[in-house]
Amino acid sequence: MSEQKSDPEGLDEFAIIAKYFAPLSEASTGAVGLTDDGALLACENVVPGSQERLAVTTDTIVAGIHYFHDAPAKLVAQKLLRVNLSDLAAMGARPYAYNLSLAINDRVDHAWLGDFAAGLGVEQKNWGISLVGGDTVRTPGPVTLTVSMFGWVEPAKRLLRSNARPGDIIYVSGTIGDAGLGLKILRGEIEAGGAADVEFLKNRYYLPAPRTKLAAAIAELAGSGIDVSDGLVADLGHICQASGIGADVKLADIPFSEPARRVIEHSNLRDDACLDLIASGDDYELLFTVPGWHGGEVEAVCAGLKIPVSPIGTISASGGRVRILDTNGQEMKIETHGYKHF
Repeated sequence: MSEQKSDPEGLDEFAIIAKYFAPLSEASTGAVGLTDDGALLACENVVPGSQERLAVTTDTIVAGIHYFHDAPAKLVAQKLLRVNLSDLAAMGARPYAYNLSLAINDRVDHAWLGDFAAGLGVEQKNWGISLVGGDTVRTPGPVTLTVSMFGWVEPAKRLLRSNARPGDIIYVSGTIGDAGLGLKILRGEIEAGGAADVEFLKNRYYLPAPRTKLAAAIAELAGSGIDVSDGLVADLGHICQASGIGADVKLADIPFSEPARRVIEHSNLRDDACLDLIASGDDYELLFTVPGWHGGEVEAVCAGLKIPVSPIGTISASGGRVRILDTNGQEMKIETHGYKHF
């Protein structure tokens, strides 16, 4: 649900990871310094002769923070698995299995657990994955749900945030900002439009579409990748930081859905509403960079998959940050770059 919390010591999520936990990963090259969407672990000792890497990612969602207390349990379960699947997609990995940890309170009954398990079952069937372990405990606090998901990826097909290079084309799949508007509608913060548009935007918040097929198809052509979870600007910024480069993005080239545009118009949102959308999270679209000479190939592959992708800008050699440009090529001022956990 994305409530913003302030951190009294001035640390953010990535500063905490870098200061306290990245040093603990130095002995493992597969941990990539804890700078990516997951780890890539060699499997020679598990499968002799295998060159594949085991991709491992973990995500936690908390009632009242990442989803509404009264959200249907089935949808909560589906989103929980899909956000982890999205992390695997961001690394070019195909999903395999997952662990589940539940910290539940007195508000959780057998009916809720039954619906929650049904949601997990739907997604297991959709993605060909299975539950292989986990833990269940009681908590006096809000329900807290954690999934660790495992997948496989060939070294030549892995996507890393650190692989962007100057001159790369920046692509994003699908449309941006739908989930952010869906959240505003669920919170009652905006006057909604037509029923079909409202339903579309709510579903984009509750049921993101992990781009696993897309990632697998473009992995050998692309360099870096990340899923849009905290917001397009913030997540592209993570690529810039990991790769030591900058990015120039044209606002006019960022794809927005027709339902989003209609709701913006219907709700009389402020003129810079599109800037808010590119800083909103929960879209879980795939954001990736491609060397310029592969641009045509990537677009042909995506057309074959019938998955829309849009070129939205280029990677620059300097700057170290994301610049959003208007139709005149001038940098636009952005008040909020994306969601922060602290």
